[in-house]
Amino acid sequence: MHLTVILMINQSIKIDSMHSILHCPMQCCVQGTVVNKCHKFLSVSPAKDNHTLLVHDPDGCSPLLAILLSLDIISSYFKAQCPSLAEYDDKNIPKYHLTSKSPQWDPSTSLYSLQEDTVVDYRGHLIARLYTDQHSLDMSPPPTWLLTLQTIKISQQF
Repeated sequence: MHLTVILMINQSIKIDSMHSILHCPMQCCVQGTVVNKCHKFLSVSPAKDNHTLLVHDPDGCSPLLAILLSLDIISSYFKAQCPSLAEYDDKNIPKYHLTSKSPQWDPSTSLYSLQEDTVVDYRGHLIARLYTDQHSLDMSPPPTWLLTLQTIKISQQF
């Protein structure tokens, strides 16, 4: 099955000499994307969601999007291409946000380390979860896992 979606990627790094766009996995997590970094071959119990990105539609109109990652030496990636203007404007093509437009990404902020410190005690043990994840996953057999992504269109916004 062929599926075309548009991924909105904001605040990423584009280097002219590279054919790739670089972005920080933590930016995806802050947006609500689940980044499953563990490779299937390194997992004690390999599962279909190892080495994937699970992207939620912010409007709730489209199903959970599972993007299977590939490995090139030690770099994880997925193949994509830029959409045409007609594809970008097409209201029938689902649009997912991989990263957020705002707030401006600041990798030097201490905000994330402070948040991490609030959920563990001095020994590193979990204290309590003080919030609920609005993007928690129901891992019962979702029909979205039946989708095979062959082409993912990406919108670059720099």
